[in-house]
Amino acid sequence: MSRAVAQALEEAARRIGRQLGEQAGPAVAGLYRWAGDGTREVVRHVEDADRAHGREIAAVAERLGGHPACAAPELPPMRREPERESRRESTQGQA
Repeated sequence: MSRAVAQALEEAARRIGRQLGEQAGPAVAGLYRWAGDGTREVVRHVEDADRAHGREIAAVAERLGGHPACAAPELPPMRREPERESRRESTQGQA
């Protein structure tokens, strides 16, 4: 292999590596953002289902006799973290 061909291949490999590095960062950030959003959505669904099931269990207990020991306690509302804006949204207005 001639020296010119070897140099051309090395330069192409450097360019490809640099481009892959530049593209990988935003792709990984997007993956983490997507996973975080999905996790928050799952938590919301679980909280909603737990609340609904609690109401159903309390109703069944009430129908079974209304004994005070069967009554569901009044639970405080679930605490939710405030929605965070994504990094992309927070930097869109900046030049």
